[in-house]
Amino acid sequence: QPCANVQLLVRGLDNACNGGTESSCSAPVPGVVTLAPDVLCPMMTESPYIFATISESNSIAQCPNTLTISLVSNVQLPFGTNFTISGLWGAQVDSTSLAISGSDGPLAVGGADWSVTDASLVIKVSYGPGIAPLQSVLFSFRVRNPVSALAGGVQPMISVNHPQRIKLGLATMVGSVLGASVTPVILSAYVQET
Repeated sequence: QPCANVQLLVRGLDNACNGGTESSCSAPVPGVVTLAPDVLCPMMTESPYIFATISESNSIAQCPNTLTISLVSNVQLPFGTNFTISGLWGAQVDSTSLAISGSDGPLAVGGADWSVTDASLVIKVSYGPGIAPLQSVLFSFRVRNPVSALAGGVQPMISVNHPQRIKLGLATMVGSVLGASVTPVILSAYVQET
């Protein structure tokens, strides 16, 4: 169902206008503040959700591995939305800035930021109008697998945040990655003398 403008009666709340003070509100405090539908729609319709899967291209320890994320949400995810993929324990990277590829890689023109301390990746929608409700999105990025096997791999979490519009808490992604369950072996070797 479409959302309409909503009026809130504000009685002395300093954060009534998106964290602003009385001087930044459209109406004095106390007073009535009108919020447009695009601000409240994610909260007024069905519960917002995100469904995400993760897969990998390689399970050999210490080898390059392309992780692919597929996600869909029931709400508009506008320009400036951040996806945080956390719990990528064991992943090895060469830089704190990772290139994003995949069919929807161009949405994240600036790449993604890697945090070594909590093994997480933040992907920002930095191109175009954003992601429409129920639009399937595919992102990929490259890491190296852990040095040794992680039993069962890791099952990362995803959260979605836009500074002014939406925040979807942690959701467990479907799929397990970074198990590094295959040990590299030499399949054939030879020595040649000249």
